Amino acid sequence: MWMSARGSKLLGAFCALCLAACVTEIDQKLNPKLALPAPIDQHAQNTSDVIEHLTSVTWRLVEIQSMDDAIGTTKPKRPNLYTMALYADGTVQFRLNCNQASTTWTITQTTETRGQLEFAAAAMTRAICLPPSLDVKIARDLEFVRSYALKDDNLYLNLMADGDIYAWEPYVPKMLPAATGAP
Repeated sequence: MWMSARGSKLLGAFCALCLAACVTEIDQKLNPKLALPAPIDQHAQNTSDVIEHLTSVTWRLVEIQSMDDAIGTTKPKRPNLYTMALYADGTVQFRLNCNQASTTWTITQTTETRGQLEFAAAAMTRAICLPPSLDVKIARDLEFVRSYALKDDNLYLNLMADGDIYAWEPYVPKMLPAATGAP
């Protein structure tokens, strides 16, 4: 079915408004939390303790450890551009360089510091980031995350079938100095 030029313009405007509303909501959720989480209790008895720990901070990507020795470890040149904020309601927001992504997550704790963690397929903005960028790789790999481990306050997300390991650390952004009002 063909659409008239006016109908096509209206559809384009509607899509742009929807995208703008989504990006605004994502921006609001991505405001980083300013406190580091308390260390995970090594004797936590239930998943709610782990969820509270995971959701109490914004996480920053430290490195991607490949199981392929030819690839080795990849570290983002600007790790502050790769953040993850998990929320207790089962949603997660990512900053992936110049893009943002969102999806849902589920967790099943198996020990005090390990368990299953999975993400649904992510919706991501499609801006073209300056190279080198890990945005597309990370968004693509989210569906293959199968487990997590907490060690030394870092979060390790493991991909299925001996895939990569994503290492994240708690992130507290630097605060800008307060404006004095003087010119």
